[in-house]
Amino acid sequence: MTMRDYVLKLFSYLLGGFLVINIFFVSKRRVEGYVRVTRVIDGDTIEIENRYRVRYIGIDTPEIQSSNPKERCLAKLALKQNKNLVLFKLVKLEKDKENKDRYGRLLRYVYLTDKTMVNLKLLQEGMGDPLIIYPNTRYAQLFKSAVKTAKKKRVGIWNPQICGSIGAAGLEPATSRTRTECAANCTTPRYPIELY
Repeated sequence: MTMRDYVLKLFSYLLGGFLVINIFFVSKRRVEGYVRVTRVIDGDTIEIENRYRVRYIGIDTPEIQSSNPKERCLAKLALKQNKNLVLFKLVKLEKDKENKDRYGRLLRYVYLTDKTMVNLKLLQEGMGDPLIIYPNTRYAQLFKSAVKTAKKKRVGIWNPQICGSIGAAGLEPATSRTRTECAANCTTPRYPIELY
């Protein structure tokens, strides 16, 4: 067998394998309006097929780029939980009033195939705080109620023992800042924030 024959044979195997895998994923991802999650960016943002980024409506999770070590730790926890819920799974996207945020990400409520709303599930597990921004307020009361329960149960970010000895008090609530201060000094929302 010549080198040319070997390369052609190898190429045909690779192409055949690619086609089989692609057919498998294409056939699975087009189930009743569901799309596949290809990447989890952080606790409240995912990437779906065709490289669209989706920002979960109504939830704000801690930021990984934070200078606060407690917040970075909590951000990793939220990222891990989000990955466990959605990575490589089929999800259905529900739009509210606005289609995209100022960064071009799709704004959506995200559902698993068993009808679990991911946005709500993450809030129930204490992975973030409600981020209610008008006009996307369809489930605002449900989200607020979920966080109230998570705080009462002290789960996720509401557990003062989580992420070592830094304590949950290390997070500064956004309600202590005015909108003017936040507009001038904030690059990311903090906990809790409501803009109507």
